[in-house]
Amino acid sequence: MISHEGEQVGVVQIEDARRMAQEVDLDLVEVAPMAKPPVCKLMDYGKFKYEQQKAARKGRKKSHTAELKRLRMRPKIDRHDIDTKLRKARQFLAEGDKVQVHMRFRGREMAHLDIGQERLIDFAKDLEEMAKVERAPSREGREMTMMLTPRANAAEVYAAYKAEQRAKKKGKGGPVAPTTELDDDDELDDVESEEELDNIEAAESDKVETVEAETTKDEVETAEAETAKDEVETTEAESAKDEVETAEAESAKDEVVTAEVEVEAESPNNESEKS
Repeated sequence: MISHEGEQVGVVQIEDARRMAQEVDLDLVEVAPMAKPPVCKLMDYGKFKYEQQKAARKGRKKSHTAELKRLRMRPKIDRHDIDTKLRKARQFLAEGDKVQVHMRFRGREMAHLDIGQERLIDFAKDLEEMAKVERAPSREGREMTMMLTPRANAAEVYAAYKAEQRAKKKGKGGPVAPTTELDDDDELDDVESEEELDNIEAAESDKVETVEAETTKDEVETAEAETAKDEVETTEAESAKDEVETAEAESAKDEVVTAEVEVEAESPNNESEKS
């Protein structure tokens, strides 16, 4: 038997072991049942189970399985949104995950693929201290993707980055010693979830496309109205011209007829004079 202080007591009877456990108000726990004779220890069994669970959680934390994280962007993304994506990417890389960045193109954005490619390249440059480009930007349909993989010192770089950010918020001007352990409860400040950002970007894009569509529709309607107006004015002008020509023709005809009547009227008078 082993005492609660870790000392070897030796081989004792089961009754004596139980009595010793009761005297110190502890549990008699069999720690090596397959040994001959079995090994027991005096301990607080509840505390023992808690420490086992704590050690298991710590082991799971250290044995992190690398995952593939995805970030989505648009060519028209603002600088503030890029900074938000960068903070999320730094967190993923510090945890040992790969980051795949997707650049989505919609409508007429397909004519400006170079803008999206420049955005991705600049994004990778901002993370070059803790990530390297595993796959350069490549186009797949309406998307352009780029793969980033963490460097060996990604966790240390991220810890220094977080310490610098905290120092700036507290108004400290001097450098702060970086910590090597990541705090799971240390959440990113003012960071919206990836899905919310995607929804916001999609809504803004749809809004822009709707405004463009309405503007195009108004321009078409205005052009049609102006064309119809021009046609009406042209028709009225031609109608007025025809009326004027008709009136002039009738007037000239009336004058000719009047002249002929006068000539005929003068002819009998002339004949009577001759006779």
